[in-house]
Amino acid sequence: MLGGLEVVHTPGHTPGTICLYARARGTLFVGDALQVIHGQLSGPSHLFSVDRLLALRSIARLAALDVGTICFAHYGPWRRDPRAALRVLAESG
Repeated sequence: MLGGLEVVHTPGHTPGTICLYARARGTLFVGDALQVIHGQLSGPSHLFSVDRLLALRSIARLAALDVGTICFAHYGPWRRDPRAALRVLAESG
């Protein structure tokens, strides 16, 4: 259905944080590696992350993917130009 999932290692929120990428569908499952704050894509919570700077650097791996939809653990899907939003986050880290 998803055409296979690729594991993307994105430490920072926790040491073993991963995201799953369905390349065939352009869908990225991020769990708690990303969040939405005030309608904006954001890195993980600074209160609940082991190493927030590492987490922000890990976002660069996600920004390199061809993403059309981001799925979170606690928010609805993000479809508003996710590639650009990920690049902005990666550049801010």
